[in-house]
Amino acid sequence: MSTSTSHGVARWIPLLCLIGCFAVFAAACGDGGGAKPGDEEPASPSTGENVDPAGEGGADDLLAAESGDAPVFATAAECGECHVEIYKEWKESYHGRAMTDPLFLEFTADINKEECIRCHAPVALRQAGFATPIARTEHRQDGVSCLTCHQIEGGVAGPSKGLTGACNPTYDPAQTDVVKICFACHNQHNTGNEWLRGPYSPNAPEPRTKPEMNCIECHMEPVERPLVPGGKVRKGRRHTWPGGHSLHQLRKAAKLDFEVEPLE
Repeated sequence: MSTSTSHGVARWIPLLCLIGCFAVFAAACGDGGGAKPGDEEPASPSTGENVDPAGEGGADDLLAAESGDAPVFATAAECGECHVEIYKEWKESYHGRAMTDPLFLEFTADINKEECIRCHAPVALRQAGFATPIARTEHRQDGVSCLTCHQIEGGVAGPSKGLTGACNPTYDPAQTDVVKICFACHNQHNTGNEWLRGPYSPNAPEPRTKPEMNCIECHMEPVERPLVPGGKVRKGRRHTWPGGHSLHQLRKAAKLDFEVEPLE
């Protein structure tokens, strides 16, 4: 590539990053982005039924179990006392900064809309039956915290069997069901349904143009490490969730071809 071409590419990179960031923010908090009139809602890979962006409560709500036990923890920092590396990743992520990100604060006029807070500082997903959550009244600075995705009555839920610990871990297959774990917030403007309609969906038409891949597989990099310092090395995933703010992720999401011609 010539020097002039390299300079032309360099000028495009900041603009592409800005476009990607704005698109992700708009999907999370904007007023548009819904399905076009006449579009049929795609089928859920787990139920075979259409997915309502507003969501409905589920009967398998573990947080509503009849154990009567109060939640073990109240803040993400308490989780971080044991899960040190995972906590550091979360804290640097846009989940951890969901209520403090300057771009979010600017677009929401310092968070004056409750409908934004319900997904930027939500209660535990199981408390809402995996439907659109309501906003927490406490510890909102934690944003989308560990407890949002993992909290159940008297402990936490996760994708691994046979674990023990101070947080009373419980295996729950719903932890890897993206329709439950991700769609509650990320399908508010049909982002999840767009995935179900797209080439990475398990229901994509044959012949496939892309391999099947879900939210977790794309946005949570696999890693082998102990869950706690000095613990057994296990297969897990990073809690960084790169998206439209990540240039690396944008490069994987789209390909841009252009030519640079000299001015006459």
